[in-house]
Amino acid sequence: MPDDYLEYVPGSEQRWDSPEEYEIRKGENGKSNLDDNMPGKQKILLNQGDALLFHVWGIHRGVYDVNKPRRTLDIIYSWGNHCDYYVPLISCFRQLGLL
Repeated sequence: MPDDYLEYVPGSEQRWDSPEEYEIRKGENGKSNLDDNMPGKQKILLNQGDALLFHVWGIHRGVYDVNKPRRTLDIIYSWGNHCDYYVPLISCFRQLGLL
């Protein structure tokens, strides 16, 4: 299924956050990571069969709509220390056969 939920700030993996980006990332001064005015963001459209690789240190976020189905698989690669991750609850699958 087409998925346009990912937003990414190109080049942000190679530099520190700007003051405005930092406020959005940390939720300070009333801003949040849901602020639609994230500077420099680009929406990335993925179609069926597409693959995307990006550096997780870059500024990114997923903006999801619970009313739209999503069929995206995220794979996180880490080296050195362990990788913290979140396993979704089984209830997130509408069709348990997919699980």
